Amino acid sequence: MASYNKASRKHNGTLPGFKEGLYAYHTPMLQFARKMTQIFALALHLPETYFDERTQRPEAGMRILHYPEQAASVDDQNGIGAHTDFECFTIVNQDMYGGLEVLSKSGRWIRAKPVPNSFVVNIADCFMRQTNEYFVSTVRRVINKSGGERYSIPLVYGLDRRMPMVPIPSCVGEERPAKYEVMTAGEYYLWRAKRAKMGDKDEE
Repeated sequence: MASYNKASRKHNGTLPGFKEGLYAYHTPMLQFARKMTQIFALALHLPETYFDERTQRPEAGMRILHYPEQAASVDDQNGIGAHTDFECFTIVNQDMYGGLEVLSKSGRWIRAKPVPNSFVVNIADCFMRQTNEYFVSTVRRVINKSGGERYSIPLVYGLDRRMPMVPIPSCVGEERPAKYEVMTAGEYYLWRAKRAKMGDKDEE
């Protein structure tokens, strides 16, 4: 990845090598995400290739997040407030300072301690709907405790937006009826985005 240096910018405001660096990172991350869908399929007692057709043109966007140095106390600072993502899952590569915290079922915030040479995979809302809450979205927040600036580049991975979000066969039945209406992944994303802009956090 190209390092950030204001003096190296061209006159038109671009950063030499930045685009190429992102592409070089995005390609193996996309391959990793596709492999994760196969692992999830096996965990759901499905054929390994179950999601392949549904992710031929997946949503696979990277966000570049900047967390400025924060002088406030830990109790008063939030890099990103409590939230869940819209898509299937999010892959994060942490630095050794960390900052990611996840909400436990008991309502307690737990620090996701960085582990060298590993990734954090957070379940998102689209996958929770598809699995009929067999997998539940990860509620998380980010607090910058590093004492300096931090950058993060999570990969958010989701279904082809043309695909209907039909419940996973192994996650529904007479004793576990479907909890959500069927819509395409694109319709769901637009619906969630509209609600987020309106400031309404309720799922239904």
